[in-house]
Amino acid sequence: MKVKLTSRNRSWIGDIEKEFPGAEVRVYEPEKSHPLKGGILVVDDTEILIITIKDESIPLNIAATWYNGKEQVHIFKHFIEVEWETSSPIGNE
Repeated sequence: MKVKLTSRNRSWIGDIEKEFPGAEVRVYEPEKSHPLKGGILVVDDTEILIITIKDESIPLNIAATWYNGKEQVHIFKHFIEVEWETSSPIGNE
């Protein structure tokens, strides 16, 4: 399994890096990021799960959408790759 994580919160991503050895982690600049929270899980390059968090109140307002169409997977993988490429590895900012 390959795990890649990006975040605008350096301390949070550092904790994840410690908890999941072998995960590739990067941080992006908060000024260039969007205010949305959530994530995208890619499974075998054929399916994706998109999770969005509307606010941080308890209980969290979470929405999840599953896609397995070739076109949707291709589009969202492109977004993921762009964010990855514009992010900096931990310690190399």
